[in-house]
Amino acid sequence: VGGLRERIWRAPAGRIERIAVLPITAPGGDPQQEAFADGMTFELIAELTSISALQVVPYSSVVRYKDPNRNIPEIARKLKVQVVLDASVHLSGGRVRIAAQLIQAPTETPLWTRTYDRDSSGVVALEREVASEVAREIRVALTPGEAARLAQQTPVNPEAYVATSMGRFHWNKRSREDLNKAIEYFQTAIAKDPKYVPAFVGQADTYLVLWGNAFLSPDRAYPLARAAAEQALALDESSAEAHVSLASIHFFHYEWADAEKEFLRAIALNPRYATAHHWYALFLSSQGRHTEAIEEIKRAQQLEAPSLIITANAGWCYYLAGQYDQVIEQAQRALDLDANFDVAYGYMGQAYVEKGMAKEALEVLSKARELSGKGAGYHAELGNAYALFGKTNEALRLLVELKELSQRESVAAYNVAMIYAGLGDKNQALAWLEKSYANREARLVNVAVHPRFGSLRKEPRFAELLRRMGLAR
Repeated sequence: VGGLRERIWRAPAGRIERIAVLPITAPGGDPQQEAFADGMTFELIAELTSISALQVVPYSSVVRYKDPNRNIPEIARKLKVQVVLDASVHLSGGRVRIAAQLIQAPTETPLWTRTYDRDSSGVVALEREVASEVAREIRVALTPGEAARLAQQTPVNPEAYVATSMGRFHWNKRSREDLNKAIEYFQTAIAKDPKYVPAFVGQADTYLVLWGNAFLSPDRAYPLARAAAEQALALDESSAEAHVSLASIHFFHYEWADAEKEFLRAIALNPRYATAHHWYALFLSSQGRHTEAIEEIKRAQQLEAPSLIITANAGWCYYLAGQYDQVIEQAQRALDLDANFDVAYGYMGQAYVEKGMAKEALEVLSKARELSGKGAGYHAELGNAYALFGKTNEALRLLVELKELSQRESVAAYNVAMIYAGLGDKNQALAWLEKSYANREARLVNVAVHPRFGSLRKEPRFAELLRRMGLAR
C-alpha cells in the first residue's frame, strides 16, 4: 500500500520557509520503537535540511518536545515557526506505518494528513517522500539536484537501521555508560549490514566523544575512530558526515593540515551541513584564526537555528577571541533554550573569570560543575578560578580531589595542569601539559590560545611544546 492522503486545508498563499519537525512518537514502553522514532525524526530533519530554500529547526532544539500531549502553538512560538510536522510511527512485522500531519501551528489547523504503510527496507525512501511532499505543500521549490536526490530509492536493512537509531539514541546522552551501549548497537548494525555507512559514522563519532571526554585513552580511541571513519568513506566517499568525523579525528590528533582538508571537503560536499561549519569553527579557533572561526560559527547558527550546542559553542569561539561580553550573550541565549545546560554555564563562568568578576564566576562555574555530575573538566575550571581569585585553600582542595579521582577513573592531565596554572606553579603546570601531550588528549588542541594558560606563554618549555604540536606562531 503506498499512501492515503486527505487534503483538509490549503497552505496559505505566502510561501513558508521555516518548519519544525516535532519528535515522532511511537507506542509507549518499547525502547526499540522509541529509538526507531528518534532515528526517523533525526533523518527526516536531515532530509528537509538538504532543501536549500527551506529552514528547518534542528533536532537538538526539538528533541525536548517528546510529550505526546505537547502544546503545539506554544512550541511553535518558542521555535519561531508557523508550521510543524507532527507524526507517529509503528514498526511491526517488517512494515513501517506512519501517520503524519502538517499543522498550521497558531491555530492547530491541519494543512494535510497522510498515512503510509511500507516495507521497512524502504524507510529511507519514505523519509525522502515525506520531505518532498512537505516542500510541495508549503510551496518551497526544489532544485533539480534536490528533486533527483529525494526521488532516489535506497533500500536499507531494517535491523541495521534500528540498531543505528538505538546507537544514536544512546550517543546523544553522552554518559560513559550510554556511549559504551552506543558502540554495541553500532557494532550490531554493522554485523547486520557491513555496508551501512551511518553505522560506521556513528561508531567513529562515539569513539571521538569517548576520547574527548577522557572516557577512553587516545591510544585506544584513535585507531578505532579512524578505522570506522575510513571504512565509511571507503563505502561512500561523498558522505559529508564521514568527512567531518575524519576531520575531527585528525583535529584531536593534532594533524592540523589533514583536519582542515577534511572539513573543507565536507563543506564542499554539503554546504548546508551545519555540523561541518560548527566543527570547522572550533578548529579555526584553536589555530588562532578567530575572524574566520566566528564567520563559520555564524554560518552554522544560520543553518541550525536555534541549536543549543552551536549557540553555546559560538560563545567558545568568542571566548578564545577575547570577546567576553559576546561569550556571556551567547551563553545566555543557550540557557534560554535549556536552563540546565552545563556547557553554557561553563563558558559563561570562564568569561566572568576573564572580566575579573569573582562572585559571578565562582557561582556560575559551581553550577556548571553540579549540573555536569561533577565532571572533571568543570572541576578543573573551578579550581583554576578559585586560585586566580586568591582562594588558594579551595583550589588545593579541588586539586587533591582531582588527583584522587584519577586513581579511580581516567582524568585528563590537562585538567590538573589548569589548576596548577591558576596557582601560579608553572613547573607543575608545564609538567602536566607535557603528560597531556604524551597522551594525545583532545582538550590540549586549544592550549595555544586558551586564556587560562596565558601566564605560560613566555616560558621556553611552553614554546617548545607548541612547536612540537605544530602550533608555534
